[in-house]
Amino acid sequence: MTQASFNGAGPSNPGGFRIVRWREGYRIDEVDALVDRIAAGAVTSDEVHQARLTPVRLRPGYDMNDVDKYLDRTAADLRASGR
Repeated sequence: MTQASFNGAGPSNPGGFRIVRWREGYRIDEVDALVDRIAAGAVTSDEVHQARLTPVRLRPGYDMNDVDKYLDRTAADLRASGR
């Protein structure tokens, strides 16, 4: 099994991303901090698009595909709203 069964959003996973352990993922604390900044309206579409997150292996991380899709959608939404 490559991911935890928890897939919902909550205080410890604001984006609702799958958690992976045996394959490469993004550092959880970095993703959570970026999601918090997005939720606070403190970033532009360019900042979201240019965000660089640290990959991790053999320890829990957020599924890269989930995070990348979320960031792509978020950047598009911000661009559409003029931010």
